[in-house]
Amino acid sequence: MNPVIEFLVASLILLGAVFALLGSVGLARLPDFFTRLHGPTKATTLGVGAMALASAVYFTATQPGLSLHEIAGWCSCSSPRRCPHICWPRRLYTGA
Repeated sequence: MNPVIEFLVASLILLGAVFALLGSVGLARLPDFFTRLHGPTKATTLGVGAMALASAVYFTATQPGLSLHEIAGWCSCSSPRRCPHICWPRRLYTGA
């Protein structure tokens, strides 16, 4: 495989891993419910998106034709949209 493609795939995987780690740390370290939702929904979405992009680049470069398994990675892009729906009942209950 082309060394440029290998470097791009490795960089995207590392970038995705860093964002996933930051989202996980945010979930564990932030103080309250609302801020704990913010870290994972934003950072891990970027992490999974970078990993799905790395997968798309890799399989496009190594196999002929279209590889459709990357669509599963992009399903996680709805995570920031789910966050307000999770927060809304809690906000009503606590009066925040």
